[in-house]
Amino acid sequence: MKALLLLIFAYFYQFVGTPVNDTPRKVYYFCTSRASNWTETKDKVFVLYTEIKETTLSEDQLKPLAKKWGAYVDGNCKNEVRCSSDLNTYASSEQAEKELEKFLQYCKEHPNFEVIKVNPIE
Repeated sequence: MKALLLLIFAYFYQFVGTPVNDTPRKVYYFCTSRASNWTETKDKVFVLYTEIKETTLSEDQLKPLAKKWGAYVDGNCKNEVRCSSDLNTYASSEQAEKELEKFLQYCKEHPNFEVIKVNPIE
C-alpha cells in the first residue's frame, strides 16, 4: 500500500514540480481611430492607424499603451464628433496583417474616409 501511494505521489509530483514556462509570448498589435459616429456625418472622416508592432507585454501591461494611444488620438482628432481609439491585438503577425488589411479595405470602400498612417512616440 505504501509503495502504491509513493508511486502515485511520484507521478503527480512531476507535474507540480515542473517549472512554469516564463517565456514571454509575442503579441502583435496595431492601433486605429475614426469618428465614433461616422455614419451621422456627411463631412470627411479622418481615420488614423499605426503599423503592426510586436511586443511581449502582457494584457495588463498593454493597458498603459492603450491609454497613450487614446491620449494621442484625443490630441489629434480632426473629426467633428468624438474619435474612437482602439488597440487591436493578435497572436500571430499573419492574423494582424490580415485584420489590418481588412480594416484598410473597409476604409477604401468609403470615399469620405481620409486614411492617415501615424507613428506616435511610444
